[in-house]
Amino acid sequence: MRKLITILLTVQLLWSVSAVQQPVKLVQPNGEEIVVILKGDEWNNWFESAEGYTLVQNEREEWVYAAAIQGGRLIPGNAGFEPESESIPKHLHAQLPRPEDNSPIPQISLTQDEYKLPLLLIEYPDHNAQYSEQNFNDLMNSTGWNGTGSFRDFYEEISYDQFHPEATVDGWYMAENNHDYYGYNQGFTYAVELVRKAVDEAEAAGMDFSQFDNDGDGWVDALNIVHAGPGAEEGDQSNIWSHKWSLSAADLAVQYDGVWIDSYTINPEIQYNTQVYIGVIAHEFGHALGLPDLYDTDGSSAGIGNWGLMSGGSWGTDGGSPWYPAHMCPWGKTQMGWVTPVVIENDTTEIQLLPVETYPVVYQINHSTDDSEYFMLENRQKRGFDVNMFREGLLIWHMDDEKLTGWGPNSDEPHYGVGLEQADGQYHLELGYGRGDAGDPFPGSTGNHTFDDDSVPNSHSYYFVPSLISVNNITLIDTMVYVDVDVGTDVIVNSQLAYGSGPAWDTGTIAVALANDFDIGQFSCILHDSPDRLIITGVNLTARSAGMDVFYEESEDGNAHVELTGGIISAGTGAIFEIEYFCYSGAGMAVQIQTADADAFNAFGEEVIVTTGDGIFQIQSVPQLLSPGEASGAAGEVVALPFEFASSVPLGFIGFRFSDGPDFLSLYAEPYSDDNGNGHWDEGESFEDTNGDGAWTGEVTLGERINGWEYDVYEANNSVLFTTVNWPNPLDPDTSLMVEFNMLISPDAEAGEVALTISNILMIDFLGNPDVEGVGTDGVFTVTTGGSVGDNNNLMTAFALHQNYPNPFNPTTTIRFEVETHRQATLHIYDITGRVVKTLVDEQLQPGEYEVMWDATNVASGVYFYRLHAGDRQITRKLVLLK
Repeated sequence: MRKLITILLTVQLLWSVSAVQQPVKLVQPNGEEIVVILKGDEWNNWFESAEGYTLVQNEREEWVYAAAIQGGRLIPGNAGFEPESESIPKHLHAQLPRPEDNSPIPQISLTQDEYKLPLLLIEYPDHNAQYSEQNFNDLMNSTGWNGTGSFRDFYEEISYDQFHPEATVDGWYMAENNHDYYGYNQGFTYAVELVRKAVDEAEAAGMDFSQFDNDGDGWVDALNIVHAGPGAEEGDQSNIWSHKWSLSAADLAVQYDGVWIDSYTINPEIQYNTQVYIGVIAHEFGHALGLPDLYDTDGSSAGIGNWGLMSGGSWGTDGGSPWYPAHMCPWGKTQMGWVTPVVIENDTTEIQLLPVETYPVVYQINHSTDDSEYFMLENRQKRGFDVNMFREGLLIWHMDDEKLTGWGPNSDEPHYGVGLEQADGQYHLELGYGRGDAGDPFPGSTGNHTFDDDSVPNSHSYYFVPSLISVNNITLIDTMVYVDVDVGTDVIVNSQLAYGSGPAWDTGTIAVALANDFDIGQFSCILHDSPDRLIITGVNLTARSAGMDVFYEESEDGNAHVELTGGIISAGTGAIFEIEYFCYSGAGMAVQIQTADADAFNAFGEEVIVTTGDGIFQIQSVPQLLSPGEASGAAGEVVALPFEFASSVPLGFIGFRFSDGPDFLSLYAEPYSDDNGNGHWDEGESFEDTNGDGAWTGEVTLGERINGWEYDVYEANNSVLFTTVNWPNPLDPDTSLMVEFNMLISPDAEAGEVALTISNILMIDFLGNPDVEGVGTDGVFTVTTGGSVGDNNNLMTAFALHQNYPNPFNPTTTIRFEVETHRQATLHIYDITGRVVKTLVDEQLQPGEYEVMWDATNVASGVYFYRLHAGDRQITRKLVLLK
């Protein structure tokens, strides 16, 4: 059964060494061997087939192809599962958080003479060491060790004899537990226990740890541990993977001899079946000095590959000679204080670069418009520890300080913190195709002698801004590199967007200004609006650009492209043209306009750098006016109440509420016989033609503008709420009738003017913007003739319908009415659509007063009407059921 790995987290990240670059073998439970490639590092590693598919062990400890990633971990497929046929991506790998390390970083600039460091050796009860303490003393300190050089030789070479590490080697000490207890597959904290055991044993043996506080800050600067046997980076996960971490991460830091012991590196005794070489130890020691990993820690690319110690170069510049680790890249040497780059600030010809393996000669060119980015030039030759390098020549490095503050500066390809501009333009390192080749240096195997804004690769910033930096005439003669450099700092113009505005669903403008100290013969820009609500419709030139030819278009991606040619933009400042934009929105909003690209050429046709600034375009809200039209009627009548709508933007949804103060008006639908019981009037069903127009009339009549729209209408709380929607066919701008509401005037209404109030307006434009500005204009409805409980002759008669009591009610209410003569009378309950809900009376009645009760237990809450009808006389009232 495999164990899950548990890690303690602190503040800084754990550093480790990348996997071996040679194939390794996995053994199936049946003894079958599989040749695979180990990828990643101590914290994120995995095995891949030669085709790039990931392998993982299942519960039976069989090696099978990984099928997916869940919770950051690899999920094994079934035995016999073929990832290619199942369209499984290549290079699947675990996505686990990296543990952290808060131990202090030594200040090597404060170190004088020798830099003292301890190297403690520890073995296991069941796995003894093969090489003696003296062997490791020689590996660390002896000049010319093994014919290739010691750890000290390496650091003296790459520091140009400015840094002299001297290792005190002690051991072998004995671990408390057997080998497998501390393995990578058991978890990190077990390896930390081994380190602490070695420290305790060394203290007990009389080691004075205070001598290893080189900078005097109270901490041992670089504790180094070597464990018996090989490291897990060669494939066997029961071993410890070489790494740099801290004892405090597992709460095991200790103070001996007046100094704290915390930060450590741990490395194997055996590598390639012989004593470990200096590469992995030198790499981990680089971490102890504060340098990060420069390979891609998530494994999706190669970082700087084998071209630097802090990446795959710990395995040698060719990937297979860890006894010859690669030099640090120039950024790393600068961080250590061993190199001071020469900054090129002016155009310079015939610059001579000496071999960096011997001479601390590095040139730096700062990007002209991006303060965090710069290029470094170095001449790498096959000499010293770089002897196995792919090919000699000029290496051009691309740095971005914005990326160099975290633990994984090269984990976001292609935007690296430290990147190598590969002369062949194939971007193999970013794509993860190997760890370098002969096409990477200039001129290299492809004979590339130029690096500028138009070459591949080019000298643009990581944000695609031209630098006008040119490194050309790159020539390699024997061991010398010669180059010409143009820095382009004197040819910069600034493009700036002003503040622009325009009304919704109409046209507005925004100006583009240019500050240039010299005449410009051609200018173009691509403007990106976010959100995408602006469409370019025109360009108006100013006096500065008068007479030039103008080209503009709205591209398929929504960007506006403008180009000015065939004339001169005179030196100066101010607007050079004004863009007309159509505001493709019904709502007001702020639109950010970014200059995605800008190019300019001077009067001689030479490209110049354009710096840019963003702008804001304000789409201004335009009121959409909703108002009731003129309407009047007598108490007890049914009338049409029109609403007019003056709109200037396309709308997909309209909603509003209206009410009258005395609550004299109620929605009304002509009563009908719902013969088929479907809840609405159908052609052929009988109805009462209240308004005499010969057609059934519901509570709402849609105007021609919204005919066919879906709508809902509700009556509640003495008001009417109306909503209508049609996303496929939005309402076009217009000024006309939108809807009529059929309203019953209360029989009790008093003569005079009734105020109509509009509220709760919500309008959504055709794009779904809910911020359309809807404005309601209050109106007046005129009751021409008042009424009472009697009919609409407003006279005291014996024909009367009284207001139900209680009202509102639940679930029963009482209705009183009177008839003055012997006749057939009906009393019906209707819903707001006109459908008969209940017949309370339908018989011959003698003159007199009557009282009936309605039990609405099985009826839904809402507004209903009850109508008394006898002969040619009728009265209608409203009641409300609340449950």
